[in-house]
Parts: sequence; C-alpha cells; structure tokens
Amino acid sequence: MAISAFTPTLLLPTAFVASGSPASLFSIIGTPNGAVLRKVVFANTTGSPLGLVVYYLKVGDSVATRNEIIPNVTILANSTYVANEFNSMVMNLGDSLWALATAGSSITATVSGFVY
Repeated sequence: MAISAFTPTLLLPTAFVASGSPASLFSIIGTPNGAVLRKVVFANTTGSPLGLVVYYLKVGDSVATRNEIIPNVTILANSTYVANEFNSMVMNLGDSLWALATAGSSITATVSGFVY
C-alpha cells in the first residue's frame, strides 16, 4: 500500500495512565489507517516517584511481558519521561498502546505523530 499523505497531529492530547491493571491509552480504529509516532511523553504530576510499564499490542494480541516496550521505568516526582522507544514507530489499523502506573491519576501521557 502506497502512503499518499501524512498529516501531523496530536494523537493523544493528554490522558491519565491507569493503575491496578493495564488499560488502553491509544488505538488505531477506523480512520486513520495508521500512524507514525514521533513523540510520546509521560509526566508524573505528583510529589513522589512512580513506576510505569507500557505495552505495544498488534491487532489481536494481549497484554503480556513479550509486548512490553517500556518494561519498567521510574519517573521522578514532578518530572517527565520522553519515551524514545516509540520514535518513528508505525502503528497499523487495530494496533494499540496500553500502560500501567503504580498510582492512578498520577501519570499523564501525550502522543504526537503523523496519521495516514
């Protein structure tokens, strides 16, 4: 499939990362057909360090250790983590990012890139 046009966009303006069990952050569903991630930033908005795990799931896959892109990173209090692991990653229709934080409503995620 030839890609005719890329449109820069904020794919996930800002969303809280769930705690307790992994939850979907961002999925390619319907339109657009896919996305190329350029920048993924996680921000710890609390006064304590927090842990983060992020998964990249291909269509039909499930959350499992084999799908961890960020196995475990600690984000210091009131700090950000720029996830270079996602730079230029191509997500196709049905693919998704899932995440888990050690405390709910404490880490936000922002995703930008190009859709096609």
